[in-house]
Amino acid sequence: MKYLKYLILFLPFLLTACLGEENSELFGIGRSVTVKDTSGNGLPAGVTFVGDHIYLELTPDAQRVSIDFIADSPVTINKEKNPSWAKYDIDRNTLILNVDELEGYAPAGERYDELSVKVAAKGYKTHTISIFIKQAIATYEQLLEKENKAIEYYLSKQTVKDWPGEDNIICGDNAPFYKLADSGVYMRVISKGNHRFNDNDRVYFREEYYNLFIFMSTGYLGSPAGNMTDVSAQPAFFLAGGQTHPYGVGIELPLEYGIGGDSEVYLVIPSPKGMMKTLVTPFLYHVKYHTTF
Repeated sequence: MKYLKYLILFLPFLLTACLGEENSELFGIGRSVTVKDTSGNGLPAGVTFVGDHIYLELTPDAQRVSIDFIADSPVTINKEKNPSWAKYDIDRNTLILNVDELEGYAPAGERYDELSVKVAAKGYKTHTISIFIKQAIATYEQLLEKENKAIEYYLSKQTVKDWPGEDNIICGDNAPFYKLADSGVYMRVISKGNHRFNDNDRVYFREEYYNLFIFMSTGYLGSPAGNMTDVSAQPAFFLAGGQTHPYGVGIELPLEYGIGGDSEVYLVIPSPKGMMKTLVTPFLYHVKYHTTF
């Protein structure tokens, strides 16, 4: 049995293992398996081919891996172990692995999972290929570092200034993003509003938000999520000056800088100050604050 091993390469990588004569029954002479990392993160990963086994060793940032089978019949995933993170594209004869959804055993610092597929070339018997995945798990500090890079990249495309004082801010669609002290939050003011909130006032708001990881990888914000345009959904609210922060301190921070009712802002909020603290993802929020709903 010939062993085809590929050392660590940089992503997106393209590895083709042309099977030798001893494996000719699987795909036929000259046929191959191609593995690609489609996460677009540009980080290293390793792939090793041993017989009918494929071993994937992935970095924490790897999110999607595709395996192209050059064969004459569709690939079928073993029904006894058909994980939700594995999808088969019959038109491209490609197995897509959403490895960021892995549910397998996770010892300290790593997580594992596996699956098997059946494939055959015309004129040859069906073979089972086993795919073993090992992915390093990023530490919280590494995730925060990645998040900060996404925030810095987005802000590098904007005008950023220190807070000039409430009476000197510039408003509008082309206004700068103001750094709000050492909070890590940045704010662009579209409209300051016309009503100052007092402590314990209900502050109603509607929001939509954009994932800045998407912006870092594509250069576009993409489609937002949230309830900004969903008139059937009631706006959320928090209490001005409250001791609890049900939606994170970032969404409340503009009130400390003179933003009132019937106002509109954009906020860059890192995860420690955001609505979803357990999800280390930076968001650009578009928020409108109201005194009533």
